[in-house]
Order: sequence, then structure tokens, then C-alpha cells
Amino acid sequence: HYALPATPSLPGLQTNFHGRILHSIEYDNPQDFTDQTVLCIGGRASGSDLAREISDHATKVYLSDTTCVLGEEDGLPQTVG
Repeated sequence: HYALPATPSLPGLQTNFHGRILHSIEYDNPQDFTDQTVLCIGGRASGSDLAREISDHATKVYLSDTTCVLGEEDGLPQTVG
């Protein structure tokens, strides 16, 4: 089942986002993201590994994970690092 990429359905993605979308199975080189802002969706092993590796080259990297801990005061996801 790892050979077939699982891509989440995000309403409005195709009409509102005009950047590059790729699955971790297509990832090869972190330098491809130099000076870019990157959103990695999925905080499991591959998502967190890629986010960490890309962060050495990108301007900013955001990691989105459904198991993210929400802040007690404002209910917003916590920033780590």
C-alpha cells in the first residue's frame, strides 16, 4: 500500500493554490525548496523527516498533522521550534 500515494482531498486547493504539490514518494532533493515556503501535510515519519530536511533550505516550513496539540489558552496549534 506504500507504493500508491494517498493524497488528501482539500476543498478549494485546485482553484486557490497555484504552487507545486507533490507526494513524499516524488521527493528527491531538499535543495529544490530553497527560499520557498513549504507546507508538509502529515506528521508521521516521512512528513516530519522531509519537513526537517527541507527546513535547512526553505525560508519557512510548516508541518500540518491531525495529532497536533492545541494551545490551552487560544485553542490554536502550538508552534514548536
